[in-house]
Amino acid sequence: MAKVRPDPATFKDYRQLARRLTREGRLVLPRPDRCGVCGTDCGFVRDGHYFRDFAFRHTVVSHVGVQRYLCKGPQGGTFSALAAFQEPRAHYTVQVRGAVLERVFLDGRSHPAALKQLRRSRGSAFLARSTVSDWCRRFRRLSAGHAAAFTAHLAQHLHVAPVSIRGDPELFLRAARAAFGLHRSFSPERFWEWLHDALFRAAGRRLLSA
Repeated sequence: MAKVRPDPATFKDYRQLARRLTREGRLVLPRPDRCGVCGTDCGFVRDGHYFRDFAFRHTVVSHVGVQRYLCKGPQGGTFSALAAFQEPRAHYTVQVRGAVLERVFLDGRSHPAALKQLRRSRGSAFLARSTVSDWCRRFRRLSAGHAAAFTAHLAQHLHVAPVSIRGDPELFLRAARAAFGLHRSFSPERFWEWLHDALFRAAGRRLLSA
């Protein structure tokens, strides 16, 4: 099943999402502008939906609807529309996953120390040590591809000269933080969603499931 995300500006943060859920009782994410299977506007149609709970740093947002669509092109198949804070088959959002990576790769904390700090937040209270270790291992493995996609994205959209990061997770995150700082209107809380979106736009990559 392919995955595609609608405009990430639809929900700027979990508070906006929670308000919408409170007002409407349930929420199904909006229709994307292209098919996640063939990449065109093939006339894809709805093919059911399912509900998920998503853990953010400070809360858990429940009963978020994820719409599934059926491709009408020659390839056929189905895909689901994901929000900017989501990754496929993931209960924990990009925000929580990013907080782990930041503490380990930028702050130099051990996995147990990062886990202990994050568990104080409601949305991360049930994080397992094995989960944290798995995220860090995957990010280290994916960082070379992330760095290549990200530097190409910067050169194209921000007119920043490409720099050699060589797949080092720490250098990659520091470069991403510096680029994010150029967007003065963005809240610091949005960094991980911004990075996730930049990777997705650059090469269809995701933070931990590329």
